[in-house]
Amino acid sequence: MRTRQQQKVVYKNELQRLTEFHSLGDHSPSLLRIFTCTALMLICCMRLKAKEYPKLCVVSVDPGFVYTDLILRMPKYAGKGIEETTVHSPKEGVEAHMRLLFDDNSEACWPSGKLYAMKDGMVV
Repeated sequence: MRTRQQQKVVYKNELQRLTEFHSLGDHSPSLLRIFTCTALMLICCMRLKAKEYPKLCVVSVDPGFVYTDLILRMPKYAGKGIEETTVHSPKEGVEAHMRLLFDDNSEACWPSGKLYAMKDGMVV
């Protein structure tokens, strides 16, 4: 079990990772704060529920930067089609979710209380 100090380090690292979202474009700082706080709170809630219900698999999945109406409000992406950006399509964004839910690989064991994402075609 982690000490309180170790948990603070983990949450600080998560917050730093989430604030890297800012480097993706010149967008409203208030939007960034809302996104970062919401994402961090969801990760914390997921970890608490995973501890509270150890027999239940509780995870969080980062879909990556997905082409949605949210990014179209950012000046960097305003008015651009998906082919003009480096963001994921909604289909690509949901891939990690689908693999975690329906992976036929019986050896795949997704530990509870973790944050997963797609990297180079693999769930990590």
